[in-house]
Amino acid sequence: MEGKWKLQRIIKADYTREGQLRQRGKMPRYSSTYTYLTFTDRVMIYHFQGDSIYSITNPYTRRGDTLRIVLDGDPPEDPFIETIVRLRAHHLHLHVTQPHSIDSIYDYAEYDTFLKR
Repeated sequence: MEGKWKLQRIIKADYTREGQLRQRGKMPRYSSTYTYLTFTDRVMIYHFQGDSIYSITNPYTRRGDTLRIVLDGDPPEDPFIETIVRLRAHHLHLHVTQPHSIDSIYDYAEYDTFLKR
């Protein structure tokens, strides 16, 4: 998995509070969307190329197909859990479930991220 991966697409699905799929589709690319993701043995580096070029580094650990990503924050946030759905020499598919805020009309979203070397 180590190396530099190019973002191909992200598919987002929103679910109602009752757990029913409300909407699903390809997310558009924004200037805040990363273009590359680099994995080392200890950190993930998100590379952004919008109005400016910058990167964000997050430590992570891997156990099997589960990535436990440490997010910066003050106070520190709970680890972000991401699952490796498919890992091949040139293709990586990641999945994450993320709760929405209390004031959202949706309960949670699922993101499937597809990357290519």
